[in-house]
Order: sequence, then C-alpha cells, then structure tokens
Amino acid sequence: MTITGFISSLEILSRPPAGTERAKRFDVIRAAGLNLDPYVPTLLTICECALVTLFHYRTRCRVNEFLMKRLWVLFFILSPGLLMANVTPAVKLEIDHLLNFIRDSSCIIDRNGTKHAAVDAISHIEKKYAYFKDRVKTAEDFIEFSATKSTLSGKYYLVRCGDGEQIRTRQWLIQELQNFRAKN
Repeated sequence: MTITGFISSLEILSRPPAGTERAKRFDVIRAAGLNLDPYVPTLLTICECALVTLFHYRTRCRVNEFLMKRLWVLFFILSPGLLMANVTPAVKLEIDHLLNFIRDSSCIIDRNGTKHAAVDAISHIEKKYAYFKDRVKTAEDFIEFSATKSTLSGKYYLVRCGDGEQIRTRQWLIQELQNFRAKN
C-alpha cells in the first residue's frame, strides 16, 4: 500500500457511510470509548484510523504480521497518555490561551542566544509541552517546564516585544496568565 493510498484510506474511514461494514467497525470502536470524531484531529484519532485501516487491509491483503504487532504496541504505548488528561478543562483552557498568546505575539524569543519569532518558537514550546505533559498539572507548571529555560543549557528564555526591554519568558507568561484569569 502506498502513502497516498493509506492517506486516502484514512480520509475514507473518517466518514463512513451509514450501514456499511466500515460504519459497523467504527461503531464497535466508539462503543469501546474511543473518539473518532473526524473534526477533532488528534494523534489518537490518527492512530485509531491507522489501526482500523491496517486491520481492514490485513484481513484482505495479508499485511505483514510483524508490522501489525509493532503498530498495536505503539498504539497501546501512546493511548494511555492521550486518553488520560493530566489537566482539568480549566487548566487546558489556560494553557491553550498561553500558546495562542505566544503564537499571536509579534515578540522575539531568545533561546540559548538564538533569536526566534514567536511563531517559530511556539513549535519548540509545544514539543517541550508534549514531552513534559505528564508533569504538567497547572498552567504555572506548563510555563515552568515548557517555556522558562533550556533543559540542556539551563539558560533562561528571554522575550522582547517591540522596543520594550528584554525579560524572561516566565515573567511575561505569568503576567499574561494573571491577566487572563482576571478577565475570566
């Protein structure tokens, strides 16, 4: 199966017509408590679709047994962290606000002496958040683990907005978090 074929299979599987075999398989997966909402693109949804697709092709095309076992192992390693949220919806809202605040700012973030536009720096912060997700219980934890300093060098991240002074990202984000909480 080609990559294009696999992707088109995922697209087809994301919206199965009612009454078809695919719809029945999706109903079984939904009954197991898994989210297959095609409008919520998550890694878990991609894993689910991939596994359903591979199961479908395995039964018809005899997909390599070794590959299937590895994908199932990968799915079960990833799924607990994806299914069990470590943060409450209110904290998730605060973290999402902070990520959007960074993304939408026109500030320059200095990471280990290298300057990055906020739009570019956000991908690094999101990767760190994904890595430390199990430790993040509050928005302050998110700031501390994901957007404060380099875990390798220990250097603090700095931010400069416009002609303003350069300050630590922690201070900048804590101030924005306080503003957000005051409004809500």
